Amino acid sequence: MTNQYQEHQDFEFGRASEFQNCFAEAEQAMRDFKPLVMGEGPYEIRVETPFYCKATDAIVGSVLSVVNRFEDITAAIDCLSKLDEMQENGECSAILVGPGL
Repeated sequence: MTNQYQEHQDFEFGRASEFQNCFAEAEQAMRDFKPLVMGEGPYEIRVETPFYCKATDAIVGSVLSVVNRFEDITAAIDCLSKLDEMQENGECSAILVGPGL
């Protein structure tokens, strides 16, 4: 990190450690994140993925990254079962929501 960059960080965030500055930047990016919405219908699969700090690779939190909508509950359940392996590996978490669930 250059002195000029550090001075910029100190000006933007006040005197803080590199980790605190990184966390603040990632937190702002996480707030601005918009999920990808696909399809239409009353049933939704909401997929949350971990959000990482670009500089330290630390997990800052999770964001709603994809929303798949379905007209039919069987199609939604089929799509949810395809995400099982990703959920087991900790790459994402998915939940099915809709009327009567």
